[in-house]
Amino acid sequence: MRVDVTELPLLNRMAYDRVAQQYETRAVSDAINDVPIVAAVMSAWRSRHEGTPRLLDVGCGAGVNLRMFANEGCVVTGIDISPEMVTIAQENAPAAQVLEGDVMEIERRESFDIVFAKAFLHLYPKVDAFNVLNHLTSFLVNDGIIYIATTAHQTPSEGFENKSDYEGSPARFRSRWTPGEWHELAKQAGLSIVCEWRNTDRRNNKNWMNLICTRD
Repeated sequence: MRVDVTELPLLNRMAYDRVAQQYETRAVSDAINDVPIVAAVMSAWRSRHEGTPRLLDVGCGAGVNLRMFANEGCVVTGIDISPEMVTIAQENAPAAQVLEGDVMEIERRESFDIVFAKAFLHLYPKVDAFNVLNHLTSFLVNDGIIYIATTAHQTPSEGFENKSDYEGSPARFRSRWTPGEWHELAKQAGLSIVCEWRNTDRRNNKNWMNLICTRD
């Protein structure tokens, strides 16, 4: 069944507003998992550039990654569709500009050196992921880099489901990608993979696929 993507922002806002406090508690305690991710992104950028990078964190959640990148010297901007998440992110990352809204409705172009999109693309149907990724890369300067990540699965699937590892979460859309599909998405979007690796979430044993890419 074809999903009406115009309904997804409202569903995502409801879901993440409801679990925002749980999400913050977990994000702060699990921040150690993202230390090597932040290091890899910064290494990829610094190997190509000097100066102060401007970074956009898409679906910034509790703002933990915003704070980590700010501590690395980045000028950071976050955007999240959940008002509750935005409030929390502003508290956790006071140096960041945090916007409330749907990134797909923002037309800012070529404004950032780095786009950071962890656990974001899998909130959309696979048939729409190409357009979403293209929109995210449009925020990059010509020589910028984009980080994308999702969990790895042997069997592809997608549909509406509850966020089972959080109490009281309403259903939201989730797509599950195989490694081959994830690579093909980047390729179709005209991206060159400059760094890739896997890491395992220590809390729930989720296996993450991480790609750092440049535009061809």
